[in-house]
Amino acid sequence: MNILIVGTSNFKPESGGIAELGHQLTKALHMSGHNITVFANLHKDSTNYDKECEYRILRINPNMCYTYLEKEFSNQKPDLIFILSIGSSIISCLRFGKKHNIPVALYVHGIEITKFKGPLFIQIVKKITKKFIIKQCNYIFCNSLNTMRLLLKFGVQSERIKILHPGINTEFLQENSVFISNKFSFIKDNDFIFLTLGRVIERKGIETVIRALKIVISKHQNTKYIIAGPVDEQYKKYLLTIARELNIDSYITFTGMVSDAEKKYLLSRQNCFIMPSKELPDGDVEGFGIVFLEAALFSKPVIAGNSGGIPDAVVHNKTGILVNPYSIDDVANAMIRLLNNNDLCLSFGKAGKERAINRFNWNKQAKLFITYINEKRSIAQILDKTNNQYYNILDTLPLNNPIEKISAYENLCILKEVLDSASIPFILFFGTLLGALREHDFISHDYDTDIVVLEPYKYMFIAIIPELERKGLILARTTKEDRVISLYRNNAYMDIYFATIKRIGLYYKWYIDYSTVKKDYLLYYKTINFKGLELSIPEKSEKILKRFYGKDWNIPKIDYEANPDYYMKLIRFIKKPNKILSLKRYINWILKR
Repeated sequence: MNILIVGTSNFKPESGGIAELGHQLTKALHMSGHNITVFANLHKDSTNYDKECEYRILRINPNMCYTYLEKEFSNQKPDLIFILSIGSSIISCLRFGKKHNIPVALYVHGIEITKFKGPLFIQIVKKITKKFIIKQCNYIFCNSLNTMRLLLKFGVQSERIKILHPGINTEFLQENSVFISNKFSFIKDNDFIFLTLGRVIERKGIETVIRALKIVISKHQNTKYIIAGPVDEQYKKYLLTIARELNIDSYITFTGMVSDAEKKYLLSRQNCFIMPSKELPDGDVEGFGIVFLEAALFSKPVIAGNSGGIPDAVVHNKTGILVNPYSIDDVANAMIRLLNNNDLCLSFGKAGKERAINRFNWNKQAKLFITYINEKRSIAQILDKTNNQYYNILDTLPLNNPIEKISAYENLCILKEVLDSASIPFILFFGTLLGALREHDFISHDYDTDIVVLEPYKYMFIAIIPELERKGLILARTTKEDRVISLYRNNAYMDIYFATIKRIGLYYKWYIDYSTVKKDYLLYYKTINFKGLELSIPEKSEKILKRFYGKDWNIPKIDYEANPDYYMKLIRFIKKPNKILSLKRYINWILKR
């Protein structure tokens, strides 16, 4: 595949997360056999960098991007134009793509659609312009669930959004570097080191850590807090003033910028990485948090703010602890919890390293990227189950009807373990949601488990089905357009619904296999304890249950059909060949309600 990657303002040797993402993804795509050309800005160190790259890099003036496109691709056109971030070149790329019928993909990181500078009128103009530009792209990649939500609010259709997490450079572990410096001679062997690595700015939550440190030091005197990264001197002065007022400034060290060797030393020497990032009023938020995976790569636990895209990088109580980034007590309690429990630190560190290497390596991300662009086959065909469009062995398997609760619970545990590790969010739905809230159990007369996964995660889910099958949860059925698939194990099955946004009448709604709910109903979740499992359900679950099961949804009713969606029922009636029989069923359904 011939791919043009446009990173005119964000490509190596520029520093920053976007430049690193572009470099690593480009390298992985090239190693996978794809023909890569990169358009990037001129840089004072670009000559040496470009010589070491095996793929082709053209250093251009971004304001003349269209001229370069016509010149360089006058004969053989690229199969795809991939833009690393919204910049001055994007209009030229869209124009060139439209003229030559070339699909254009854009990576959205989050901050570019939340933070707009300038007077209010200018902010409104920028927002409208970016919304228009994003909607012109054929594929919109994003880094996390949070950024996906922002795109959906922007009006982007769910079928065009693709989740592609930033990967981790695992070669960093194997790189040999000689560390010679007296910079960290203040670190003693018995010190417990908390480390924050990144730009020293308000969003990173450093002030909260400093205030929490006062509580921690009262119980653990051997604690030190190291803050490494480029510093805003005025903000540093503010933080040091707080530390002096709390009389803990001797426990805190600002290192400023660190070299790669020093960074590697700090990541390996630290005991816990901490960065309770938060969302600021102006929309500034952590898009993902690759640094949490870098810390995990060195088998270290992390404490992270439960905000932005961070929950995609950190699995709560598995690879680290997600805290309320605005709560000093919450941060302090998490720090003390790890200080008091070395086994927990080791457990988080081991799980984090395995997850970083297995889930976030760049080769896997590059393969997923190409799958998003090229894959036209059905799920059954992708997984080599059949050459046909659909697959169904569920009818041939032994089933307990009604549901066998022990098997259903075990299947849910397997699903949660694998999906949490892969950062694929899922929610309980239909009868399973009803049972979880009304009976705190599976409904006794139900016959399956109902799960919803949002469409942007569909191909990520397909990729982990072989892993689910190795754990015994096999693919047993697919349906038309792969809207629903069924997984089976031990006489019990679960339906996985892929929710997509469609225009239903005058409104855009989530479409879940002939059921619909309002667009905002599936955007945000809350956690419940379901038989000992921490599971996600929609924040507006009560409204969903009221819609599906009536105002008295909390009163048990046997043999009650969900889906009070009159519009969709009418559509099904129109599509049925036997109109008389379908009309009878439709009338009976209305009377039954």
